[in-house]
Amino acid sequence: MTRVVVMRGRVAVGTIHQLKITLREVHPPVWRRVHVPSEVSLAELHEVIQVAMGWQQHHLHLFGKGDYEYGDNARDETKVTLAGLIPQAGDWLGYRYDFGDCWDHDIEVEKVHRAATKTTYPRCSAGGRACPPEDSGGPEGYVEHLRALRHRKGWKYQVAKSIFGTTRWDPAKWDRAEVNAGLAALAKLWAKQAAAKEKKAKAAAAVVAKASTDLAVPENTRPENGRLRDGETIIVSEGHSPRSDRPETHPETVPLEIEFQDPFRDDGGMSAPTVPAKKTADVLAGTAEATPGISIGSVSAPSEAINAIRIGYARVSTRAQDHLSQMEALAGAHCREVVEETVSTRKDRPKLTATIERMKAGDTLVIYKPDRVARSVKELLIFLEDELAPRGVNLEILSGICAGLHRPNGQTIADKMLFLVAAMAAEMERDLISERTLDGLAAAAAHGRKGGRPPALDDDTLAIARARLARGESVTVIAKHLKVGRSTLYRALEGEDRSPSA
Repeated sequence: MTRVVVMRGRVAVGTIHQLKITLREVHPPVWRRVHVPSEVSLAELHEVIQVAMGWQQHHLHLFGKGDYEYGDNARDETKVTLAGLIPQAGDWLGYRYDFGDCWDHDIEVEKVHRAATKTTYPRCSAGGRACPPEDSGGPEGYVEHLRALRHRKGWKYQVAKSIFGTTRWDPAKWDRAEVNAGLAALAKLWAKQAAAKEKKAKAAAAVVAKASTDLAVPENTRPENGRLRDGETIIVSEGHSPRSDRPETHPETVPLEIEFQDPFRDDGGMSAPTVPAKKTADVLAGTAEATPGISIGSVSAPSEAINAIRIGYARVSTRAQDHLSQMEALAGAHCREVVEETVSTRKDRPKLTATIERMKAGDTLVIYKPDRVARSVKELLIFLEDELAPRGVNLEILSGICAGLHRPNGQTIADKMLFLVAAMAAEMERDLISERTLDGLAAAAAHGRKGGRPPALDDDTLAIARARLARGESVTVIAKHLKVGRSTLYRALEGEDRSPSA
C-alpha cells in the first residue's frame, strides 16, 4: 500500500509544529511548549499564545520575522501560515504583546512531527511559571511589583496588590490542565468556524454552478481557441438543447443566435452591434450579404465588438512598503486581475509595460492614484497619449482629484481640458504637501527636535539594553534578543551618550 503525503511548501499537511514560547527579560523564565497544526495562520497562533501564556487579549500584538511584521497595523497575519514562515526545526519568530508594556516573546520551532492519533491540537505539553498580570508595567515593572508584594508595605505595595488582585501571588504556579482546557475550547471554536466557512463556500459554489449550467454554450458551437469575444455571435439550431451532446437536425430548423457577454467587460466601452435572427437566416440561405467582420461558419467576432476587460495595477517603490491600500481599493473595481509591482517611477516598470502591451482596444487600466504610473502632469499626459491612446486603452483612476474614467481617444476638448486642470491641481497638491513637510522638519530642527523616521529603539528598550550591558552581556547578544542590528544598537547607545541629558 502506497502512502501519499501532500506537501505544503516544505512541510506536509497534517504535521504538527512543536513550539517553545519564552517570555523575554523575565527571570526565571516564563515559558510554554505547545503543539500546533503546521497549517494554522499567524492570527490563530496569536490566539494559541494568548491562551497558553495566560494573557487576556486586552492589547495589540505583532509578529516579527526579519524585516517583515505581521499583525495589528502591519501585514495581514491571516494569510501567513507556520508552514510557510517557519517551516523547520531551528526557525524562530518574534512576538510582541501590548505595545505599552512591550511583552516580547521568542517562538522557536523545536521540531516538526506527525500528528498523533486521537489527539486534539493545539495542546500544551510543558511549561514553567505563571504569566505576569496584564498592565503590570513590562518586565522591569513586573519585578518591582513582585518585590513590593514581598515587602508588604508602602504605596508600592498597594499598587501591586491592585494589579495582581491578591497578596498571595505565586509567580512559580501555573496549571497545565487549565491551559489545555482553554486550548481545547479554542480548537472547538476553530472547527465551528471552519464548518461555517465550508458551508458558505458550498452554497456559493452551488449558485455559481447553477448559473453556469443555465448559461451553458453548446460544445460544438465554441470557437477553436475556446474563448468568445464580447458581442460575438454564434449560430445554433432551434432544436438544439444546451444539455445535449448533439444538435437535432431538421430541414426546417430556424437558425438562432447567442451573443456572449463577458461578466468582467467594461460597459462604458461596449458598443458591439447585434445581428438580427432574420438577417442571420438570410445570410445562411445565401440571399443576403454577411455583415462585415462576421463569419457565420467560423464564428468570428464583429469588427466593432470588443471583449473589454479591466486590469488593475498596484505599485510601491520599495519592499518596505506594501500594496494593501491599493489592493483594497482595486478589489471593489471589478478587475479581472491585478498586477503588483515593486519599483520606483524613476526606473523602468516591466510589469506595467507588459500589461499594456497585451491589452486590446476598449480595455481599461485601473489604478489607485495618478502617481502610481507617473510622477508629474507631463509624464501622465505622455503616458496617456503615447502608451494608452494608440492602443485604444482607457484609464480609470479610483482616488484623488483626477478620479474617473478617461478615454484618451474619446474625450472632447472640454473633457481633456478638465482632465489637464485636475492633473495640474493634483501635482500642485503633491508639491504643497512636500513643501509643508520640509517646513515642518525645519521648524522642528529649530526647536531642537529631530524629524524623519522614528528611532528603532525607544527609551524603555534602550534602558533594558543599558542594564544588560552593565551586567556584562555583549552587544551582539543584546542586539539578537532585541531583534535589531548591532550597528543600530551601537548608534542608539552612542546617540544617548552624546545627548545633553546623558
